[in-house]
Amino acid sequence: MTGAYEQERERGRKVATIALHRAMEGDIRTAAHYISRLNGSPALQVAIMGWIDTYIARCIGNEHRGTPLPMAWTPVETGGVRTADEVPPPARWAGRLISARLTDDEDGYNALLRAPAEGVELGDGIIALLQMVAIGLKRSEAGMPALIDLRGGAA
Repeated sequence: MTGAYEQERERGRKVATIALHRAMEGDIRTAAHYISRLNGSPALQVAIMGWIDTYIARCIGNEHRGTPLPMAWTPVETGGVRTADEVPPPARWAGRLISARLTDDEDGYNALLRAPAEGVELGDGIIALLQMVAIGLKRSEAGMPALIDLRGGAA
């Protein structure tokens, strides 16, 4: 049993890495194709956690784990700051998922995974999460503020 579980985790990590790199290159269609290979499997949860943990480590900092922080979105096109009420539902869901993981809110994290964003499919939220992580990582590599700033939106 352990062997099958580890194989599934490794598959999730591999597919998540490929999808993230495609998304960072701006090829969200190919990224979505890779993600669709994980539908209905535990590997999808491995991928989601991997993206979020990478985002937290590179864009927020692991020193903030376990600490509730205000959440704000920095739109790529304007650089201004938006609140959860001002972003589309998939982006709101993705930001809340990142926040729950950051603050070690396991119940909230699992509830969000079971419930799609208001008025959209779960897949839309997953694609929004992947895009937000990809853009955030690219911005971080360029020395710019990440797309979602859980430190209060100081951009």
